[in-house]
Amino acid sequence: MDYNHFEFCEEMARTLRAVAHTDKRQRFFKASGGEWYADVEDRLSSISGTVLIAVDSGEMDTQGFGAEGVEDEWKFFVVLAQATDNDHPDTVHAAMKACRTLAVAVRNVLFRRYPKMPRTTSIFPVGPMADNFYGVALEFTMVAYDNYAPDETLFIEEEDDDAAEQTAG
Repeated sequence: MDYNHFEFCEEMARTLRAVAHTDKRQRFFKASGGEWYADVEDRLSSISGTVLIAVDSGEMDTQGFGAEGVEDEWKFFVVLAQATDNDHPDTVHAAMKACRTLAVAVRNVLFRRYPKMPRTTSIFPVGPMADNFYGVALEFTMVAYDNYAPDETLFIEEEDDDAAEQTAG
């Protein structure tokens, strides 16, 4: 698979005007797995404006397509969220609308840059996170084609196993 999720998302965070991430003005965060809210909550407490969170879920679905190999579908998320005012619900709706526009723009860059990626994506609401951040998450998959011959270097060979028992015993 010719895709690096964290590199792509950092590029988006630096080039989207609404996010405008820089080394001094942190607006980009990395997260992984199912605990990604917890991963970034503390870091958002001192931020205002729009943030981009790159989430590598670690999830993969596999489909076999014959004797030659398999299709591995890796799941990724791009979360775009804005700080809102808890006392004014209109700010939540405005944040979600603005973030949805940004998520569609990121999706379109993905489609243009990776023409063979699956065209099925989802955009769904997220929030509240940390100090009233609301927005959307863009969910998509990237596909890698691999053969299903096992990597022999990951296994102990019988000869190696016998030698290990003799030296241990």
